[in-house]
Amino acid sequence: MLNIGTLALIPEYQGKGLGRQLLRKALEFGNSIGLPKTVLSANAENERAVNLYTKEGFKKEESVVCYNYKVQP
Repeated sequence: MLNIGTLALIPEYQGKGLGRQLLRKALEFGNSIGLPKTVLSANAENERAVNLYTKEGFKKEESVVCYNYKVQP
C-alpha cells in the first residue's frame, strides 16, 4: 500500500494545478511498482484538499478525531 504523507504547496503556488500533478505522480509511482491501494489523511476542514482528493477518485474510508493537550509550564 502506498501512503501519501503531507502534500502542501506554499500559497504563491496554490491554485495552479501543481497539487493535482504531485498527487497524480505519486499515484503513478505506486501503480508502477504494483501497489494495489493508496491511502492518505486530510484535515476534513480543508475543503480544497478534500475536493481535490475526491475528484481524483479517493473515497472517505474512516474518520478520526484528533486531540491535543498543551502542557502548562
